[in-house]
Amino acid sequence: PAILIPWAGAAGDHQTDNAQAIAKEGGCVLVPEHKLKEMDLGKLILKLWMDEERLRRMAQAVQRVARPQAARAVAQELLALAKGSR
Repeated sequence: PAILIPWAGAAGDHQTDNAQAIAKEGGCVLVPEHKLKEMDLGKLILKLWMDEERLRRMAQAVQRVARPQAARAVAQELLALAKGSR
């Protein structure tokens, strides 16, 4: 479970796109950077902390969208390209 605050200045706003994909599945709470000043982040954290069922559901949701081998696959593909075997 996570609270994601995407940086609005990221190229193509890709951080928001990634956070939205996880939030859509229920794996995180997305807080847009521009709303950070007007909200009480401490209260949000405490609210999540106190809701064990929601945390459990968030953990299950994030497992469904996780791609733990993604970095390895990209690295292997780049190495293959660098060696000229692709």
